[in-house]
Amino acid sequence: MKGIPSLPMLQLTYMQSLAFFKKHYTFSNSLNFKNHGLCPDHATFACCLKACSSLADDVNGKTIHSEVIVKGVEMIKTVGTALINMYIKCGLLDDARQIFDGMPDQNVALWTALILAYTEQGSGHDALECVERMQLQSVSPDESMFVCSLKACISIDCVNKGRELHSEIVEKGFERNPFVSDTLVDMYMKFRHLRDARHTFEQLQSRTVVSWNVLLTGYIDNGYNEEALMCLKHMHSVGILPDEITFACSLKAFGNLKSALQARGIHSRICKEGFDKNIVVANALLDVYSRIGSLLEAQKLFDQHPVQNLGAWNTLLTCFVEHECSGEALNIFKQMKSKHLYRDKITYVCCLKACGQSKLLEEGAQIHIDIVKEGLDIELSVANSVVDFYARCACLTEAVQLFEKLPVKNIILWSSMVAGFAEHEHDHEALQIFKKMQADGVSPTDITYISTLKACGNLGALVQGQEVHTEIVIMSLHNVMHYSSMIEAGASCRNYSTLVPLENALIHMYGKCGSMLNADAICDTISIINEAGWNVLIAGHARKGDTRLVLELFDRMKYLGIQPDWSTFLSVLTACSHEGLVNEGENYFHGMEEYKIEPRIEHYNCMIHLFSRAGRFKEVLQLLEKLPHEPNLDTWCSLLGSCSKWCNKELGIFAFDSALKLDKTHSAMFITMSNIYAGS
Repeated sequence: MKGIPSLPMLQLTYMQSLAFFKKHYTFSNSLNFKNHGLCPDHATFACCLKACSSLADDVNGKTIHSEVIVKGVEMIKTVGTALINMYIKCGLLDDARQIFDGMPDQNVALWTALILAYTEQGSGHDALECVERMQLQSVSPDESMFVCSLKACISIDCVNKGRELHSEIVEKGFERNPFVSDTLVDMYMKFRHLRDARHTFEQLQSRTVVSWNVLLTGYIDNGYNEEALMCLKHMHSVGILPDEITFACSLKAFGNLKSALQARGIHSRICKEGFDKNIVVANALLDVYSRIGSLLEAQKLFDQHPVQNLGAWNTLLTCFVEHECSGEALNIFKQMKSKHLYRDKITYVCCLKACGQSKLLEEGAQIHIDIVKEGLDIELSVANSVVDFYARCACLTEAVQLFEKLPVKNIILWSSMVAGFAEHEHDHEALQIFKKMQADGVSPTDITYISTLKACGNLGALVQGQEVHTEIVIMSLHNVMHYSSMIEAGASCRNYSTLVPLENALIHMYGKCGSMLNADAICDTISIINEAGWNVLIAGHARKGDTRLVLELFDRMKYLGIQPDWSTFLSVLTACSHEGLVNEGENYFHGMEEYKIEPRIEHYNCMIHLFSRAGRFKEVLQLLEKLPHEPNLDTWCSLLGSCSKWCNKELGIFAFDSALKLDKTHSAMFITMSNIYAGS
């Protein structure tokens, strides 16, 4: 056996090394290296520990560690390093740290491995504590250490430490290293310090395609899609050839901007350069056509997809859900099930959203069963979707039961509950949940406030609505301060999303509560009022009898290009009816055809009331003949009242008999008919 070379010299694979060690060195001593004339040295242990590290095999790793201790070679540099790396790869950082602290030579490679391990396991503070200890021990850092340390800063949003490291990097001349400089740009982008990111990028002596990709990704992730596309043009002008990441970033920017023409243009270029078969680019293409609403093209791309992996399936699923094509989305889910494809939390979240959109209770409940079977019900995003689904389907008892069982309740869950109760007109309960959420220390978002204001409006709870309005003002001031600090850091505010939905919800609340002065005041301070906001304003003033203002608002709404709906016209006709504006009312009624709005019974009732009050019973009879539905009690009571005014006994009797068939207990019509007889 003397001719057998030492184990590391055999150049075996990790698996072969570990198998060799286990075969010839059992720990019962029944068969060991000595029996075969072999004695494992520190190199043997180091090699086998590397094998365990590669396989993340902590069981055999701990066994070998025991023998290392017995042999007394733990403090040898190669063995100690191999032990630390093995425990790090197995995720046992406490064990790794214990060995590390006992090592006489704590070199930069070991520090870097430890910093990276803490960062990857979400312990950024521990990682930075290692950085500080390393600095105290005057260990000279290298490029890898700085890269790992900057990633630790990113993980815990520690901008001050990041700036300190940046200064040290410049001092030691490492900013010329592309990996370090790219990580610096990425760090500043993650902190939304766009000016610092761009300045760092401009200082680069050599800008690779990776450097440009980091900049592009940063701009897009922060919502600055147009700036990203300007960088793309600059990159092209200096002769940097795009790679798959560049194309994927470009497609994402076009998708965010809903720019169909430019998306199709870059798609053609991608095909010419042969990137359309790349899995990253193929997924990005699928995503961009989903975002711009080209569902047929998205489906076609999916059918031609080089690898129909889970990401591709989920992208297509999301595409149909986002455009409220619930049936198509659920068909995709059925295909995945029939092909026994793996479904993750994104799949289930999309499907539950589809079921919630179309109020498909049975299908959603079955998906909930599948989620429980898969053990995904403990995932917070999935739990949020389950609660939201039941709330949307008006199964509020089930939603509350699931909500109360969850150990962690984030703002998305609370918002789903408030919205679910407000949507189904359980307004008191919606406000109670809102108050409980605040009592638990959860800060509301715009979505929560919108649902709460809706509940206040439905209840006519003006005081509570004003309290919510005050909170919103305070929140807005905080946002202004936040975005002011962003400007100082170099971020442009022109992409800052406005509070339009929230402001429209305030108009809705004040309008419903009859506080038109407040509603008008908000209207005067915002630049964009949506269709619902205009309808609330017009309806509120119609109820107050401000007919001229109603008509002015209607004209202004049309001038701004906002499409009126059936509700808008109903408010306008109601106002004309109250004021007795027969000709104007008739014009507005016929004007509904221009917007392809089919008049409802409520619109006909307004016109019948308008004509009959003016004594134009011929037009009333013509309208009664044209009614697409049977006249309701309001129709006959309105006509009966006008017949009393004009002493039209014959038509009054007809209206009374028709009303009597619908309701024999309505006392007012008996009184009105009595007045008609008395008058005649």
